[in-house]
Amino acid sequence: MRYVVWVDAWQMQCCGEPFAAGDRVGWTLRDLPRGCLFDDVVGSEVAARITHAEEHHGAVPEDAPVVHGTVRAIVAAHARYVRESRWVPGELRTVRSADGTDEVSGLSFNGYVVDLDVAAPTS
Repeated sequence: MRYVVWVDAWQMQCCGEPFAAGDRVGWTLRDLPRGCLFDDVVGSEVAARITHAEEHHGAVPEDAPVVHGTVRAIVAAHARYVRESRWVPGELRTVRSADGTDEVSGLSFNGYVVDLDVAAPTS
């Protein structure tokens, strides 16, 4: 099963573990509504694909399960901040690894869109 996971730049920069395409990871994920949540940062087409967000700062219950999967693709998302608290999508760049330091001149680094293959739960 394929999840598309948002990994916030600030969470990676604070205390995230670097990862790369092909790595097996264990993340606590929170479900996200499809669509508009990230439209301003990644554009509506990419935003519609995002199914979960990686979380390790309290937005999920303390006993939330850890989801294990294999990273298949990583895209660094950069946007431009404009007046009235708005973002405008800037650049989406495929990267091999993620450590929270993906800077692009003139744009703000917002996070990663990660394709994660997760084993289907068994009953």
